[in-house]
Amino acid sequence: MAITSVDVDKELIARIKAMTGLKTDREVIHESLTTTAALVSQQQLLDRMKSRVFTDDQVSAGTVQYP
Repeated sequence: MAITSVDVDKELIARIKAMTGLKTDREVIHESLTTTAALVSQQQLLDRMKSRVFTDDQVSAGTVQYP
């Protein structure tokens, strides 16, 4: 893992710690990066789903019932 030096908003870090129960700045930053990556991936997937074009056969297809 690389070491990176950044200026962070200490008040925001403290607020997130209080909201989440995370204990260290490192945990807050890691969780924030992980959450951001997940949210962006989710939005990209939703955008791809919204842009999908269905044929008439697909739209009027019957419902599949699984056991």
